Amino acid sequence: MRKGGEAVLDATIKAVKDAEQKSGVMVQEAELQAADIISRAKKEALEWKEQQICKAQEEAADLLEKEKQQGAELLARSVKESEEQIARVREETSRREDEAVKMVISQIV
Repeated sequence: MRKGGEAVLDATIKAVKDAEQKSGVMVQEAELQAADIISRAKKEALEWKEQQICKAQEEAADLLEKEKQQGAELLARSVKESEEQIARVREETSRREDEAVKMVISQIV
């Protein structure tokens, strides 16, 4: 009877060892899969980060160009307004100079 009990015991031990081996293989496969998933996630995160940096740089360049254009337009308007004001001052100066000459001439005569 011992032989029959020993056979059952041997079969049980073998089944446990087989299960341990299978679970060890499954753990190794899971670790490899996890490492692969982590590696892909890091790669995707890096690509996303680089895309966001490029996008932000493009947006900043666009904004800078718009600001430069607005600055140039503002400068052009300011120059034009200054030139118009200078022309008005020259006209007024010329008119007053004419009046002063006429007044001096009228007092001399």
